[in-house]
Amino acid sequence: MKTFYTQQEKELRNDLVRLKKEDNIVAIKTGTEIEDMGKEEIRFFRRISENILPLIVKIGGPEARQDIRVCLDLRVDCVLSPMIETVYALRNFLESILEIAEEKNAALPKIAMNLESITAYSNLDAMIDSTAFKHLYQVTIGRGDFSKSVHLTVDDDELTALTANALRKLKRSGIVTSVGGGLKLETIAKTSSKLPTDRFNSRHMVLERNKSFQKNPVKYLFNALLFEKKLYEKMALIFPERKVFYYKRINVINNRLGPIQAVSSL
Repeated sequence: MKTFYTQQEKELRNDLVRLKKEDNIVAIKTGTEIEDMGKEEIRFFRRISENILPLIVKIGGPEARQDIRVCLDLRVDCVLSPMIETVYALRNFLESILEIAEEKNAALPKIAMNLESITAYSNLDAMIDSTAFKHLYQVTIGRGDFSKSVHLTVDDDELTALTANALRKLKRSGIVTSVGGGLKLETIAKTSSKLPTDRFNSRHMVLERNKSFQKNPVKYLFNALLFEKKLYEKMALIFPERKVFYYKRINVINNRLGPIQAVSSL
C-alpha cells in the first residue's frame, strides 16, 4: 500500500536523499533520553527516513522496556542503549530486547550501546570478551558524558587519547564505531584526524568518516547540522506544544553553525 506524505515530510525526505547521496549521511537518529522525543515524534522520524536511511533510536536505559516496545512497533532499524557500564548492564539490555521481541513476535532490530563514562571505559575489555557483546552492531562513544565523568572538555587532549584507545580496542573486535558529543565546525578536522572511528554523529545525524569526509569534514558536519535545524523548524509546526524545546535546540545549532550558515546548500 502506498504511503502518503505531507508536504513537510516530502521536503525533509528529499533533503535526506540528497544528504545520503552527497554528504556521507548513513543514518538518522533520535531517542527518548537526552533527545527527549515521544512516540509520535519517533514515528515522524520513521516516516521521513523510511526506505531512505536507517533509523537509530536511543532508549532511556538498558531495561527501558516501554521504549523498546515503541521501537519494535515502529520498526526502527537499530535500538541503542545509553549508560552501558558493565557486562551485567549489557547482558540485561540484550535480554530485554530478546524477550520483548519474542513477546511481540517482532523482527529483531540491530543493537547498539553508548560508552559514555570512565566506568564503562574501565570495563570495556570485559564487555568485549562477553557473550552479549557479540550481539552488538555498533558502539557509540558519547564524549559529552564521558568528558564530564573525568572532569574534562570534549576536545581535551586527554579525553581524545582515552577515546582513541577505546576505538582501537573496538576496531580490533570488528564492531562498527561512532563518536558523538559536542562536534564543532572549528574542531572537527582535528577530531577526525585523531579518532579512528567509522562514523561521527550529531544528535540526529550519522556521518560516515570515509576519505571524502576526511578531506572536508567541516562541509559535511555543516550540512548535517543545517538539516537538524530545518528538522526542528518543521517539527515546531507539526508539534506546536513542543516548540519551546525545539527552538532551544535551534539556538544551540545556530551557535554551532555561526555566520556562514547563510551560504548553505540546503
